Amino acid sequence: MNSTTERAATGSGEEGKQLRILQVNLNRSPTAHWELLNSGLANLWDIILIQEPSQNYYNHSATAPGFRQIYPSDKARSKNGGRFHSGIWVNQQIGTNSWREYKIHDDPDFTAIQILSESGPLTIINIYFGVKGTEEHNEDAIGYVDDAIFVATDETFNENIETV
Repeated sequence: MNSTTERAATGSGEEGKQLRILQVNLNRSPTAHWELLNSGLANLWDIILIQEPSQNYYNHSATAPGFRQIYPSDKARSKNGGRFHSGIWVNQQIGTNSWREYKIHDDPDFTAIQILSESGPLTIINIYFGVKGTEEHNEDAIGYVDDAIFVATDETFNENIETV
């Protein structure tokens, strides 16, 4: 289940490398979440796009060792009783001076980062389209990402998964 795109300048100074991105829906399963946390991800992936992470009683979610987390703001979470459906983990090997959180919409279903490179910014947006999402909600979500270079949703990845 992997997807790659060309690596933007991420502070490593190595041209021609691939940016390794994993997108996964954990279906709020604590078992799936803990398995992911303990699988040595930092050696395999640069960016992990999480949908439906497991959350504890306080609506907090654990992040894998070796990663920095981006989750929706408290304001966005308050729209959904404190819960959220989307998150991004950025490998700590990618310097914090070469990427930033990218605010596009204050919603518990949206997270985004922007990686800065010599050829311009690479915006990566993680949108969760849940069962509750109506066609109108989905159209609104797409409206916020018109300028996106790469958009990951369950649908886009499920259509492009290659089995080995």
